[in-house]
Amino acid sequence: MNANNLPAAIAKLVMDDIITNGGSSRSFKDLNKPETGYMVSFKNPTLVLDQPVSLFLSIKHFVVDALASGVANDYTYLGGWRDDKTGLVHIDISVNIPDLDSAIVLAKAMGQIAIFDVVGDRSIYL
Repeated sequence: MNANNLPAAIAKLVMDDIITNGGSSRSFKDLNKPETGYMVSFKNPTLVLDQPVSLFLSIKHFVVDALASGVANDYTYLGGWRDDKTGLVHIDISVNIPDLDSAIVLAKAMGQIAIFDVVGDRSIYL
């Protein structure tokens, strides 16, 4: 994928996933969803949105900034989900960790309250 097209392409995929499925993660390397493992979000950067009208542009700008800072790379994912209780949309950068124990250790070190089990399609609260 052309690096100039990446921010718009990944932003659109995650936005569409949020709208149709409530959320997902997409690889910065190949735009694919993870198939196994556990998603652990970085503490920063994060983005919380309450205006769905600006969703695409907000995510695209977030991606541009994450790429420029180096936090987004071939080993990370752009994640997004809608909180059904608040209606807020959360966007972050995450990594896919193959085993549960390592994912929990990393998540605690990053101050996270949960990880996402890709195969089980569920959040695991710490």
